[in-house]
Amino acid sequence: MGPTDPDRPRWRQVMPPAVAMVLAVVVVAEIAWAALVLAGSDDLSPHAVPAVVAADPVVAESVARHYDDLPGDPFDLRAVTNEDTLDAAIRDRVE
Repeated sequence: MGPTDPDRPRWRQVMPPAVAMVLAVVVVAEIAWAALVLAGSDDLSPHAVPAVVAADPVVAESVARHYDDLPGDPFDLRAVTNEDTLDAAIRDRVE
């Protein structure tokens, strides 16, 4: 079965030129869109991302304080001590 085998379909039979053109246009459009989005965004760092820390009170407060002190305020942390409070805090942030 060589490259000139008559039973082997040619690429134009498998993928007509119109389909290849549509795929090429889609790929170029996706690359252009990604380039425009990334070029238009000067600051890709997070700002006030909501999060909940569940641990012993001393550990949770320490972790929350550490992340709250980061420059640029990337996280909005809430410290909780048990699972019920954790579930309620997550529901409050989602709703």
